[in-house]
Amino acid sequence: MTGPSSVAPMGRRLAALIIDWALCYLIASSIAGHNVLAVTDAHYQDAQLVALLLFAVEVYLLTAISGLTVGKRLLGLRTIRTNGGRPGFGWAAVRTLLLLCVVPACLSDRDMRGLHDRAADTIVVRMLSPAGRYPRGLGIRGWRAPLGIGPLGICIVGWSALSR
Repeated sequence: MTGPSSVAPMGRRLAALIIDWALCYLIASSIAGHNVLAVTDAHYQDAQLVALLLFAVEVYLLTAISGLTVGKRLLGLRTIRTNGGRPGFGWAAVRTLLLLCVVPACLSDRDMRGLHDRAADTIVVRMLSPAGRYPRGLGIRGWRAPLGIGPLGICIVGWSALSR
């Protein structure tokens, strides 16, 4: 099945994860004073640790609050509970801890849900329809959020006729 609210393909999910990690690594490198182009830099280990911590905080907070990380937002994906709601802080913590273990995220079932998603009763779905319109319920009172980044990965730019 394709279209909005269908299960996101594994390639887009992996690309979103790589985007999130790369952004966290760039921020961590600037905090630790690490030269990104030099692996033998004295601050390499510090940058790795800070990147891991930033990644964990980013994934946890943004998934709990909105179901979106920066990478997911850029690729039109969203994490939701199987009942359609937000993951919330408790389930986002379970999901993030298992995601950091790597192996549960690599093992998926026939529904394309990793073990971390099954444990947290979540699923990663597509957010945009093929025509680029947002499905009902993903806007905020008639406003729509296009592919853009703002506070917490959300950018609201204009009025949308979602009621049409």
